[in-house]
Amino acid sequence: MCVSKASLLACYRDAEKYIHTMATNWFLLDRSSCRFEMVFELDDVPKVIYARDYINVQNVQKILADNPLLIPVNDVISCIKKCGTALTSELEELWKQYRCTGNLNAFWRTYQLELALEKMLWGETTVL
Repeated sequence: MCVSKASLLACYRDAEKYIHTMATNWFLLDRSSCRFEMVFELDDVPKVIYARDYINVQNVQKILADNPLLIPVNDVISCIKKCGTALTSELEELWKQYRCTGNLNAFWRTYQLELALEKMLWGETTVL
Protein backbone atom coordinates (compact mmCIF):
# COMPACT_ATOMS: atom_id res chain seq x y z
CA MET A 1 0.00 0.00 0.00
CA CYS A 2 1.30 3.43 -0.93
CA VAL A 3 0.41 6.40 1.27
CA SER A 4 1.28 10.03 0.65
CA LYS A 5 3.63 11.76 3.03
CA ALA A 6 0.89 14.19 4.09
CA SER A 7 -1.45 11.29 4.97
CA LEU A 8 1.30 9.52 6.87
CA LEU A 9 2.11 12.66 8.88
CA ALA A 10 -1.60 13.16 9.62
CA CYS A 11 -1.80 9.56 10.86
CA TYR A 12 1.21 10.12 13.13
CA ARG A 13 -0.27 13.35 14.46
CA ASP A 14 -3.64 11.72 15.17
CA ALA A 15 -2.08 8.71 16.89
CA GLU A 16 0.14 10.88 19.07
CA LYS A 17 -2.80 13.14 19.96
CA TYR A 18 -4.93 10.10 20.90
CA ILE A 19 -2.20 8.66 23.14
CA HIS A 20 -1.61 12.06 24.74
CA THR A 21 -5.36 12.47 25.39
CA MET A 22 -5.52 9.06 27.07
CA ALA A 23 -2.48 9.80 29.23
CA THR A 24 -3.92 13.19 30.24
CA ASN A 25 -7.24 11.61 31.26
CA TRP A 26 -5.48 9.18 33.59
CA PHE A 27 -3.23 11.93 34.97
CA LEU A 28 -6.23 14.11 35.83
CA LEU A 29 -8.40 11.30 37.21
CA ASP A 30 -7.71 11.97 40.90
CA ARG A 31 -7.19 15.71 40.51
CA SER A 32 -10.81 16.65 40.11
CA SER A 33 -13.58 17.42 42.53
CA CYS A 34 -17.31 17.12 42.45
CA ARG A 35 -19.80 19.75 43.50
CA PHE A 36 -23.46 19.23 44.11
CA GLU A 37 -25.32 22.48 43.56
CA MET A 38 -28.96 23.41 44.03
CA VAL A 39 -30.75 26.72 43.66
CA PHE A 40 -33.65 27.73 45.89
CA GLU A 41 -35.79 30.81 46.09
CA LEU A 42 -36.24 32.03 49.67
CA ASP A 43 -38.92 34.42 50.85
CA ASP A 44 -36.91 35.44 53.90
CA VAL A 45 -33.14 35.40 54.07
CA PRO A 46 -32.05 33.77 57.33
CA LYS A 47 -28.76 34.67 58.98
CA VAL A 48 -27.46 31.13 58.49
CA ILE A 49 -28.45 28.76 55.72
CA TYR A 50 -27.95 25.02 56.19
CA ALA A 51 -28.18 22.78 53.14
CA ARG A 52 -29.89 20.05 55.17
CA ASP A 53 -32.84 22.41 55.71
CA TYR A 54 -33.54 22.57 51.98
CA ILE A 55 -32.67 19.15 50.56
CA ASN A 56 -33.91 15.66 51.24
CA VAL A 57 -30.72 13.75 52.05
CA GLN A 58 -32.39 10.37 51.50
CA ASN A 59 -33.43 11.38 47.98
CA VAL A 60 -29.91 12.58 47.19
CA GLN A 61 -28.50 9.27 48.47
CA LYS A 62 -31.01 7.39 46.31
CA ILE A 63 -30.01 9.42 43.23
CA LEU A 64 -26.35 8.60 43.81
CA ALA A 65 -27.12 4.93 44.45
CA ASP A 66 -29.28 4.61 41.32
CA ASN A 67 -26.91 6.65 39.11
CA PRO A 68 -23.37 5.92 40.22
CA LEU A 69 -21.48 9.05 39.31
CA LEU A 70 -18.81 9.01 41.97
CA ILE A 71 -16.23 6.58 43.23
CA PRO A 72 -15.69 7.79 46.78
CA VAL A 73 -12.89 5.41 47.76
CA ASN A 74 -9.46 6.83 46.95
CA ASP A 75 -7.86 3.38 46.80
CA VAL A 76 -10.25 2.38 43.99
CA ILE A 77 -9.47 5.55 42.03
CA SER A 78 -5.74 4.96 42.52
CA CYS A 79 -6.07 1.38 41.27
CA ILE A 80 -8.10 2.40 38.20
CA LYS A 81 -5.59 5.16 37.45
CA LYS A 82 -2.63 2.75 37.65
CA CYS A 83 -4.36 0.26 35.33
CA GLY A 84 -5.26 2.97 32.82
CA THR A 85 -1.77 4.47 32.92
CA ALA A 86 -0.20 1.04 32.34
CA LEU A 87 -2.49 0.35 29.37
CA THR A 88 -1.74 3.78 27.90
CA SER A 89 2.02 3.21 28.33
CA GLU A 90 1.75 -0.14 26.55
CA LEU A 91 -0.21 1.51 23.72
CA GLU A 92 2.45 4.21 23.36
CA GLU A 93 5.29 1.65 23.33
CA LEU A 94 3.54 -0.41 20.65
CA TRP A 95 3.02 2.74 18.58
CA LYS A 96 6.69 3.71 18.85
CA GLN A 97 7.98 0.22 18.11
CA TYR A 98 5.66 -0.92 15.31
CA ARG A 99 4.42 2.14 13.43
CA CYS A 100 4.64 1.68 9.66
CA THR A 101 5.52 -2.01 9.98
CA GLY A 102 2.12 -3.55 9.25
CA ASN A 103 2.61 -5.96 12.17
CA LEU A 104 -0.74 -7.70 12.57
CA ASN A 105 -0.17 -8.75 16.20
CA ALA A 106 0.77 -5.20 17.22
CA PHE A 107 -2.19 -3.82 15.30
CA TRP A 108 -4.60 -6.20 17.04
CA ARG A 109 -3.10 -5.47 20.49
CA THR A 110 -3.36 -1.69 19.99
CA TYR A 111 -6.98 -2.12 18.94
CA GLN A 112 -7.71 -4.10 22.12
CA LEU A 113 -5.94 -1.49 24.25
CA GLU A 114 -7.91 1.37 22.68
CA LEU A 115 -11.20 -0.43 23.32
CA ALA A 116 -10.24 -1.18 26.93
CA LEU A 117 -9.12 2.39 27.61
CA GLU A 118 -12.25 3.93 26.13
CA LYS A 119 -14.46 1.52 28.06
CA MET A 120 -12.64 2.35 31.31
CA LEU A 121 -12.82 6.11 30.79
CA TRP A 122 -16.21 6.62 29.19
CA GLY A 123 -18.12 3.36 29.66
CA GLU A 124 -18.32 2.78 25.91
CA THR A 125 -16.07 2.66 22.90
CA THR A 126 -15.82 5.40 20.31
CA VAL A 127 -16.97 4.36 16.86
CA LEU A 128 -16.03 6.62 13.98
